[in-house]
Amino acid sequence: MTTTHDSNPAALVYRLLTERRTMPWVLGFGEPVHGIEAFPRVRNEVFEHIVEHAGFRTIALESDAWAGRLVDAWVRHAPGCEGLTEDQVMAHGFSHGFGDSPANRDLVRWARERNAGLPTGDQVRVTGFDGPMEMVATPSPRATLLHLYDYLSGRDLDRALPCDRDTLTRLLGADEPWAEPMAMLDPDRSVGGEQRVREVRLLADDLTRTLEAEAPALRRAGDPGLDDAELAARTATGLLAHHAAMARPSDDRAGLLCALRDTMMADNVAALARRTPVLLFAHHQHLRTGTSTMAWGGVTIAGVHVPPTTLRWQPAGAHLAARLGDGYAVVATAVGSAGEHGIGEPDPSTAGGALATRPPDRQLVAGQELRDLRTGRAARATSHPGYFPIDDDLLDELDAVLFLRDAD
Repeated sequence: MTTTHDSNPAALVYRLLTERRTMPWVLGFGEPVHGIEAFPRVRNEVFEHIVEHAGFRTIALESDAWAGRLVDAWVRHAPGCEGLTEDQVMAHGFSHGFGDSPANRDLVRWARERNAGLPTGDQVRVTGFDGPMEMVATPSPRATLLHLYDYLSGRDLDRALPCDRDTLTRLLGADEPWAEPMAMLDPDRSVGGEQRVREVRLLADDLTRTLEAEAPALRRAGDPGLDDAELAARTATGLLAHHAAMARPSDDRAGLLCALRDTMMADNVAALARRTPVLLFAHHQHLRTGTSTMAWGGVTIAGVHVPPTTLRWQPAGAHLAARLGDGYAVVATAVGSAGEHGIGEPDPSTAGGALATRPPDRQLVAGQELRDLRTGRAARATSHPGYFPIDDDLLDELDAVLFLRDAD
């Protein structure tokens, strides 16, 4: 498949998938920047079409997986959700401010309406696959670790638990010190190096090993709480690893934090993919299959100077490609301009500039046309801190690019 002049992106992406040797089990659909509604809107078109025509039954977004359980339960009309409103689900089921997105609200509403009256196996799930880390702080593992503890203790596994609940609660302490914002910049402000936190991390590992040891029997028995318990274990241990990394005075500390976050993402996707094929939506820096890079630092925040550097880490997509091989595919969106968001017209010498000269306003580029874009074109300059335009390295890691001429 090469560049097509059909402007129906949903049909184009579906056709791309059907022309592969095998249909992917996980499809990543990336956006180059957060906060521009054109990208999640076109995502909705594509995902709704693929759900109906290709049998995908899980949609996972770059949002907290633990919070996303609420969204998933609500769109599937699960017991206990009868009194919830759409506003409550959007407010509490998303992280990183993504509950404010009108396109995300439309997706949730579509899934709930579609699922009404359908048997469980035909319903589409909508959830998150990210950790609960925010840019400003990393929270306490209290909620997920105590959930895991209570799950195990409620299944006659008390003999295998490394401590009692009161001890675990005491070691966790108050939530506020865990969420200290300056810990992201200053390792001395992190609780991750405290002895009590090291003890919590060991206990979390013991609890996780206990769950893993019993999981086959629990799965055979159809235990309805197992998936949430496994997610709780991944989230708690991931948060504790994140806090430990924040406490290390390493030059590559920020890069390590990115790497740990993306590893959590990949593990969460792998768990979702045990049940059904999965559609992912995230920034393409998380979905690409090679090394992600990001300019970092060069600023002073609250008296702490962050020296300029380039972060490098293995994104979730690299882990998924290593695990799934041809079972993982990636389509990235790209934009010509989004003037209202500070993204001007691309230089003609860039890949975006080359695409902007071709009709139609929305086009899917794959096959030889995609390879032809990887010919040493100039990198697109941008002053937008969260915008990552397509370049040769990224193009080499994609199955296709969905180009939008104007994203305003």
